[in-house]
Amino acid sequence: MYSPYFLIFDLDGLLIDSERLYQKVSFDLCATYGKVPTDALFQRVIGRKLAESMVIYVEMLELPVTPETLYKMIVSRMKKEIKDHLDLMPGAREILSRFYGTLPMALATGSSMELLEVIFERTQIAHFFDVIQTSDTIKKGKPNPEIFQRVMKKFSASPSQCLILEDAQNGVVAAKKAGAYVIAVPNEYTRGFDFSSANCVLPDLYHASNHIAERIR
Repeated sequence: MYSPYFLIFDLDGLLIDSERLYQKVSFDLCATYGKVPTDALFQRVIGRKLAESMVIYVEMLELPVTPETLYKMIVSRMKKEIKDHLDLMPGAREILSRFYGTLPMALATGSSMELLEVIFERTQIAHFFDVIQTSDTIKKGKPNPEIFQRVMKKFSASPSQCLILEDAQNGVVAAKKAGAYVIAVPNEYTRGFDFSSANCVLPDLYHASNHIAERIR
């Protein structure tokens, strides 16, 4: 597939309002072991591969479970939260609709396919993406650029052709390492992060949509 530009989207915190659900689930689960995560710890795992986040939780809070066990418990609880409470971020459907059929679009997410299937059932956005890359086959999650490099390879696209949208510092660093043009769209959990490596920082997906339209003109 040839195109002068390719759009690559992060998912959690960018297209879907899932960070608040992850915070609720992870904090509630840790509380069952008498542990209270700090906001700083939660911010540390934002944008990372979920399995890697579980390692950080277990090590930092000294939880009496393995990361694998914690992962399974988080996924189980998240499925219910997603089915009942997940919303798209403001402007998500609009930006996907605007460039659908015009530019090839990909999803590069730290979520697993197991969770992504539930997310797609709730949001009905799967059809927008020409390429979907989950964390399942990724050896190293963001801030490692592997996930974005995989997407570029599937598109047969050069880094200079790719515009990547991210909401978290780990994702922005990964996208920049991959050589792409990076648009940061912080959410309420990530506004204080360091986005100095991004090409631009925009307040929401509506502004990001207009910025992309100008750039590809």
